[in-house]
Amino acid sequence: MIRSHPTAGSAHRLQVGKWKWLNRIRIIVLSGVAFATVACQSLPAGREEAAIPGPLARAFMAEQRVDLLNFRLERSIHLRSMIYHPQGMTKVGSYFFVSAVEVIEQPRHFQSTDGGRMPDRTPGSGRGHLFKFDEQGNLIDQTILGEGSIYHPGGIDFDGKHLWVPVAEYRPYGRSIVYQVDPDDLEYREVFRVADHIGALIYNHRDGFIHGVSWGSREFYTWTASGRLVQRSENGAHCVDYQDCQFVLPEYMLCSGMATYSLPSLGSFALGGMELVRITDYAPVHQIPVAIYPDERNAKVVMTRNPMFAEMRSGVLTFYFLPEDTKAPQGATDEVGSSSGEAARTPKASTIYVVATRSPAAVED
Repeated sequence: MIRSHPTAGSAHRLQVGKWKWLNRIRIIVLSGVAFATVACQSLPAGREEAAIPGPLARAFMAEQRVDLLNFRLERSIHLRSMIYHPQGMTKVGSYFFVSAVEVIEQPRHFQSTDGGRMPDRTPGSGRGHLFKFDEQGNLIDQTILGEGSIYHPGGIDFDGKHLWVPVAEYRPYGRSIVYQVDPDDLEYREVFRVADHIGALIYNHRDGFIHGVSWGSREFYTWTASGRLVQRSENGAHCVDYQDCQFVLPEYMLCSGMATYSLPSLGSFALGGMELVRITDYAPVHQIPVAIYPDERNAKVVMTRNPMFAEMRSGVLTFYFLPEDTKAPQGATDEVGSSSGEAARTPKASTIYVVATRSPAAVED
């Protein structure tokens, strides 16, 4: 979940002075990338020597930035179902699992708040969804997660047997429920509850701990698999707000997200980013600005706006991005098992973009 910025409804503002020659949004975005890159360089280094990273971590560390110069779009997978506002994604075998929120009533900000660790808006109402798709974009199964005002799923992960899915109130410092879900039939069970909005989590394959991030990823949490709190700490990285994370061997989590910036008279644009975070001390060890947009005419939707999943395929670092929402037109269908013959009745497809490095990474898979 992208955090609220200093003024409700406003974005970060860059002072541009007399830069009148910046008359194209693409140049504006690239200047924002440069700004974020410089800002990220000031982050403190990790306190301890990291363990030898695995292939995916090493391949990610070899990348300096993600743009069309060094990456290629392999293919697009059009999802044949309405998914509302996607939040988390993971890939298990040949299936994609996507968490998403369907908002029925938008939360409304309170006129005044006392500040501190308290919600600043009403909970609104909605439904939390978990979808299962095949590699052709066909909907295989779906389920509803959450209860009452707890309906906003977050970033998800897979522990080798179960999916881990957080569902929260749609507001900072709202309550959350963490679920385990069977990927075969989407049967689920509640594991534990948290008195905060958990926007994404990962399962640590080394020690079985669960790591989570709060609204806007301003705080990190560590729990045992049963939900006992082990640690809570602040996030010192401020370039982007994490939207989705996954565990990366041996001791990292790869997180993606975005932040919104604006320039006077030219409006706002989104700057994306991905960060490899060492989970032993939550130090970012490698950060990449992302300047890839599904529609170059729309600088508000960057590839890392919503879920992301990464894997090594034949020595090539490959990303799956799901940046766009879907809304149902009149007469749309989201039935399980929708076929291509029903495509005319489905909403405009949300798309998984498969983006890969142009050449094999210099690591062993």
